Amino acid sequence: VMYDFRIVGFLLLVSRVLALPPVPSKDALTSNDYYAWIFVVGSAGNVIKSSNAGETWACSLCGQERLVTTDLNAVHFFSSRLGFVAGQSGVIIKTVNGGANWEQSETGVTAHLHGIHIFQPLVVYAVGDAGLVLSSDNGGDTWSSAPPLQIANWNGVMYAPTLRSIRFTDSRNAILVGDCNQWFVTADGGASWTNNLLLDSPPDTANATTSMLYIAMDRFANMIAVGRNGLIYTIARQVADDSDLATFVWTRHIPPAHKDQAQSSVDITAASGFNASDFLVVGGPGGYVAISTVSQGAGLESSPIYGAEAENANLRLTAIYTPSVYTAVVATDSGQIYVSNDMTHSWHAALLPPDVLVDSRWIAMSGRNAHDEESSANCLRDLARCSAAFALLLAAVSSSLLFTLF
Repeated sequence: VMYDFRIVGFLLLVSRVLALPPVPSKDALTSNDYYAWIFVVGSAGNVIKSSNAGETWACSLCGQERLVTTDLNAVHFFSSRLGFVAGQSGVIIKTVNGGANWEQSETGVTAHLHGIHIFQPLVVYAVGDAGLVLSSDNGGDTWSSAPPLQIANWNGVMYAPTLRSIRFTDSRNAILVGDCNQWFVTADGGASWTNNLLLDSPPDTANATTSMLYIAMDRFANMIAVGRNGLIYTIARQVADDSDLATFVWTRHIPPAHKDQAQSSVDITAASGFNASDFLVVGGPGGYVAISTVSQGAGLESSPIYGAEAENANLRLTAIYTPSVYTAVVATDSGQIYVSNDMTHSWHAALLPPDVLVDSRWIAMSGRNAHDEESSANCLRDLARCSAAFALLLAAVSSSLLFTLF
């Protein structure tokens, strides 16, 4: 029997490519949340990481290893490896290897930054004080700032509000929120912005002391905006068939009463959603947690954190991440982290690293699950694997045909 060893070699390569281990599926994550990586940032430049859905934590930047000692206000991870953190005095730090190493990015500004969003691995936006919008198109190597966003106050005087959070839904459309209930949209990739007073369906702006603090967005561009005095909005993104420009429709949700507190006395500081109608919001005082399960016929219901450490009337929850519909991880402004594995019915304290100071304050949280690691990165990996296999298989078949013909 004659063998063409080129064909045998090609087939062996194909088998090795196809034998690459699969990425854990969403179903696997639902039954076992230990595929979730989470980062929390806070006061004095501290960054900690969990690799098991918040149960235990390790220092990523703590103590002598910290790059900066200023407060870190925002964090966003595009994948379990690529993440950016923004903070006071124009600070931005970056990791490309899941927090094993960090480097500081020179922004050229000293204004405090409050929000950051990675739209693509090389495209990053940050927002902060005095209407500041920063952008980078080279992965944070350099940054440029647009003219400060301004708006008229209640007396008609123009001013630049503090901007708190930003999310891009695609390469052209984005939304950002800030103090005094201001929100802006762009339809040209951030080249220009329009504020809420010029739009057809703005949220309630009657209360000048109300501020929106955070926008959560899932991978399907479903968004939740939350803020002071009980502000909760879901935001629907709508795109006409004959246009690539998006409009955003806001729907107000009334927070449920919590530990005998008035609804308007609760500040909602962060949110995390499972889909367009089911989500969690957190805030304070009183360790405020509310869960919406509209898809199951229920609205917002209070689900407070109870327990020895959580029975603090002043406890404020500052950040949340939901690895699955069962699991939620929350951080506090007094240095604790709590985990629920039963849809917020019960909570337990996570194990924190000893290097973190007792008086640390946690401010923001970001995570990635195995099944969306990252959605686009996963697709690229699968595409590369399948393309490589197809190319090798095609080469093997071609070689076999040539051998047969000649």
